[in-house]
Amino acid sequence: MFIQATADSIAAQIENHVSLHGGGYSAWYVGITSDPTDRIVNGHNANSQRNAAMYWDAQNEETVRVIEQHFIDKGCQGGGGGGNWDTRYVYVYKTDYLTTE
Repeated sequence: MFIQATADSIAAQIENHVSLHGGGYSAWYVGITSDPTDRIVNGHNANSQRNAAMYWDAQNEETVRVIEQHFIDKGCQGGGGGGNWDTRYVYVYKTDYLTTE
């Protein structure tokens, strides 16, 4: 029950974030990681100012995978299978010509 409640809460926050910053889901990338700052900045060349990049702590791997799949199913860019046992963060950013997906 905790996992679904946490997933629903974070998914709602991500929905609000995407809505606030515009673009359809296909303009956004969703991913999971154990180090969100490194992954967003160094892995994807994104940032909070240019790409509205943001991340949430979902506490565990199972929850972040549920959230990630939810947004991939809605049309976000990204793909399942990344991360490992200590993955606990889900992140999104709006893609542009400078980002690396």
